[in-house]
Amino acid sequence: MNRVFCLLLGLMFASCSNDPPQPDYPLTRLEVDRTYLKDDYGRYVFFHGVNVSGSTKVPMSVGGRFVTTESFGEPFNKGKPSYLGLPFPGHIGKAVSLDEIKGYARAEFKKLKADGFNAVRLLINWEGVEPERKGEYDEDYLESIRQMVESANEYGIYVLLDMHQDAFSRHLIGGYNEQPWYEDPPGSGNRVYPQPGSIENTILALLPPYTDAVRGEGAPRWAVEACLQEKNMDAPSWGIPRIVGLLDRLTLQDVTTLAKLAGAVMGGEGGGGSEVPPWVIEVMNRKPDPFKANEVA
Repeated sequence: MNRVFCLLLGLMFASCSNDPPQPDYPLTRLEVDRTYLKDDYGRYVFFHGVNVSGSTKVPMSVGGRFVTTESFGEPFNKGKPSYLGLPFPGHIGKAVSLDEIKGYARAEFKKLKADGFNAVRLLINWEGVEPERKGEYDEDYLESIRQMVESANEYGIYVLLDMHQDAFSRHLIGGYNEQPWYEDPPGSGNRVYPQPGSIENTILALLPPYTDAVRGEGAPRWAVEACLQEKNMDAPSWGIPRIVGLLDRLTLQDVTTLAKLAGAVMGGEGGGGSEVPPWVIEVMNRKPDPFKANEVA
């Protein structure tokens, strides 16, 4: 009876342990065999994997200030960016140590293993590796990636390191308004939210105030400046879509005519009649000040 009790007690403590299970066959390097991947034990390996993770595309903090969903309007293109702690959740918006990051990673890999996954595509950001200048590395960020790979391997999970990049850099941005509006009658304070997909919705979404932006990710600011030396990334207009600059060359009548033509195709209030649509007046009232070609992405 005592032996049974001790066995049950041991199983209970084992189930509560945070230590990863010891695999019968530790992971090895893989080699290509025809169209397959094979490990050192001669077994063919089939991946069941997930992407980890889109949160890596935006830094944790810039210049010591944490990036949040409410901070779009702040100048997060200036200051030293840090990706330390990404990509796993649980610590967004606060400083964390390497030990804490490892704990978060192990908890996530434990869940992935329990769900039947044996591989992850782990995103790494160039800006996280060399945040301020070429050849100067964020050693803590690199150490956190090393620990994540080790933690994944402890749970029998292969890691594909992905130096991720889309549209070159987050510093090349185009702002947009997710809920564009206009006043009808003009100046009345009565806001009208046009139908998504209509011509007025499409054009007004390009004008400030911006609530979000289309960004790339990957290249740090110093790399963008090296490639686009003619650009002034500190200009107040940086982030305004280039196409908005065309409004400076158009008169109210020009925009009205274009609106009618486009409205006939896309729908909305652009087509028909001789009266200037109220949303066109809103466009002309809210168009930004003129800017130079080197002051937008």
